[in-house]
Amino acid sequence: MASKYHSVTTTTDIRERNMERKEGEERPRKFPWSGIAWRFMSSLFCFAAIIVMLWGFERMGFLDSWERRGFNTLSILLSAFVSLALGSLLTLLGNMLRWLLLHREESSPGDVDLILGIGAPTGSLKLLWNHTSRRKGWTKTTVIVLLYFIVAILARLSIAGLGLTFELGEEDGIDYPVMITDWGNEGWVAEPDHVQTMQRFIDFALVGLVASPISFNKSDPTSWTTQSVDGLNINRTVDGGTLTYTLSLNEYRGLEVESNKDHLVHSSSSCIARNFYNGTVYRDGKNVGTVSEQGVPRTAPEHLQMLAVLFAYYSSAFIDYIWSAGIDERTIGRNSTGCMTTYLYNEEYLSFLSKFERNATYFECTSCLSTSSGPSEPRSGLSPSLFSERIPPSNTSFATDMLLGMGTLERRSQYKDTAGLFTRQYSAMNTYAHFVNLVGDGTPRRRARSGMPDWYLRPVPVEEEVWVAHLAARLPILGLIGAQRELPRVTKEQGASEKPFVPTALQVK
Repeated sequence: MASKYHSVTTTTDIRERNMERKEGEERPRKFPWSGIAWRFMSSLFCFAAIIVMLWGFERMGFLDSWERRGFNTLSILLSAFVSLALGSLLTLLGNMLRWLLLHREESSPGDVDLILGIGAPTGSLKLLWNHTSRRKGWTKTTVIVLLYFIVAILARLSIAGLGLTFELGEEDGIDYPVMITDWGNEGWVAEPDHVQTMQRFIDFALVGLVASPISFNKSDPTSWTTQSVDGLNINRTVDGGTLTYTLSLNEYRGLEVESNKDHLVHSSSSCIARNFYNGTVYRDGKNVGTVSEQGVPRTAPEHLQMLAVLFAYYSSAFIDYIWSAGIDERTIGRNSTGCMTTYLYNEEYLSFLSKFERNATYFECTSCLSTSSGPSEPRSGLSPSLFSERIPPSNTSFATDMLLGMGTLERRSQYKDTAGLFTRQYSAMNTYAHFVNLVGDGTPRRRARSGMPDWYLRPVPVEEEVWVAHLAARLPILGLIGAQRELPRVTKEQGASEKPFVPTALQVK
């Protein structure tokens, strides 16, 4: 029979129910240091990744479309990871806090339910609202939960605060087309007028000499082979006695100058030094020929024939440098091999007794020009495809011969049946920079006046031969450097033009 009395809930019943509920909940037996540690490290790692990402994209400058997409994707992804890691950490701390709150004071069943839910921000807010709206008012538990709620909200909002540290700035810009030197311009070569072309090339080379002298320390062999000589887009190699300069032709985009590593010009030279004394030529102490009043046989080596013509023209003493070459001006550019032999001559003024009694040193240099596209094998001469497909091959062949011989083209003497000996005189005072300073400066001839009567039997130091090779190989490069500065420019792709665009760059505050 059912009791007619309704059950009455007493304070004792509530206390027993609270105890049963507390015992029924699974409580951690120890503080979860490992869980907190890995959550904290995950949050820290994600924050660091965001900082690195911002630093990297800021250094990239203007971002293209795909780079902007990549930045947006990474920023959202990393922010989500930070939010997950930080939220997990705060939830774990809230779950630990609820057990402390339940342990410190007795609570009604309703409060127990609210305290057990404070791990999530909504649960904390629900408890605060309940304690605020009821008549009993706030307790110490309410204050503790409020502080936890504020910390949790601020920690989560700090992720959104990252968005205030950067912005994607936009500004109006112009996309400039790639420009190259107009090698087809009429100011480059005046084919077939070698005199006018020579003067242009000399002017170009003087501009190059002033702007980029291309230094060379002959007394330090370790510096002979080097990259980016004087910070320029020029490399230098010395292999045996051959010195080579490699120039990367310029490309221009707006005010920026870039080196095209696929458009390379190589200028190389190797030189042999000989001493001349009292009509006899010596090479490494050996007699290799004579030059006298009777002249030299037609079958004599070219370097002896050159001396005979040179002495006939310069019959009195002189100390200036003489740069000479035997050139048939009628065939310049027609049968170009990409190479030319030139001679650099210098003597002591006080040694002169007669036309053929002199103390002199002269260098025979074989210089070559070639071009290559990237890692491919160099092609002899200047390749039209590398300079401009808009100019005929004869133009570059003519320019090749003129660049190799322009240091000698000033005076002409009859040399052979069809060829002339072209010579150019340079001051040996070395009071100003020109194309052939300090030729033979360290040769034995220069020490002949200080107790070295057999100077002509002594070999010329290797560094002197390499120095003159540097001068010979440098001159065509100087001409090209000056031409790139002086000649007008055209678009690399025909029809290309400036295009307006809005560049985007990341700005970190």
